[in-house]
Amino acid sequence: DLVNVGSPRALEFAQRVLGSLVDSGSNAVQLETLRMLCRHGFNQKLAAASLGIHPHTLAYRVAQIHKRHGIDLDEADTRLRVHLAVLIADRQVIRTSPGR
Repeated sequence: DLVNVGSPRALEFAQRVLGSLVDSGSNAVQLETLRMLCRHGFNQKLAAASLGIHPHTLAYRVAQIHKRHGIDLDEADTRLRVHLAVLIADRQVIRTSPGR
């Protein structure tokens, strides 16, 4: 495991990158938006189709994520950090779910 998923250090990284996106269920739509962007190589058209929304709606969500959380997906380094943080956050949820 390259990034020690589940370790306190990996979780700190995910929380530092995603900030309040992982702290509240009220950000579920924004977190799912990032998840789909990651899954589709940050291709907004593919991510929008996967989410079942118009590409303009996705662009608006991306702008809101930037405005509210300071995550600038125009930067390649940020996209890499976000992708790793989303993978870590998702894996942590899986590991701590009951019955797993």
